[in-house]
Amino acid sequence: MKKNHFQTLNNVLLRLKKKYCFDIHDSDDIYQEGFIIGMTGINQYKITLGISLETFLYVYISSRLKNFQRDNSLRQDSRCNNCKEFNPECKQCQARDKTQQRKKNILNPISIDVVNTEGEKSFASSQNVALEVEILELTKKINQALSPSERLDYLRIKEGAYVSRERRQEIERKVWEIIEK
Repeated sequence: MKKNHFQTLNNVLLRLKKKYCFDIHDSDDIYQEGFIIGMTGINQYKITLGISLETFLYVYISSRLKNFQRDNSLRQDSRCNNCKEFNPECKQCQARDKTQQRKKNILNPISIDVVNTEGEKSFASSQNVALEVEILELTKKINQALSPSERLDYLRIKEGAYVSRERRQEIERKVWEIIEK
């Protein structure tokens, strides 16, 4: 990649970054997204097309930033195109509302009460750490002791996939022997 490619990319991004600012995405965010998009665009540029790199990058980055803006902007209403107003029974309205709620969660800060509640939950779960460590050690021990074919069947049993009764009993017996050691 040549140094002048970076200079051209920088010039294009300086022109575009203010044009596509929206919601919580400021010009620096747009510059960063545009730089990532531009790096992929430089790899796709073909000089034989007869257009300059700057023109190619401007069109390429501009169109991708329009998609980025469309996909990440917050819409005011949650109704779909078929309903005149939000209908909670409509699956399209529900899906659009779910997407809008996800975007709103990004925009709205978390209250301190939620942080405190989550902290209490994580403290309560940290009391089970010793049990989790013991389970991880047993799992590691089982994985090391079983042959590859036995381990494959063990994982199938663990995931609830079909394994013949005889093979299941054989694997269970081996696992109990490993645990009791």
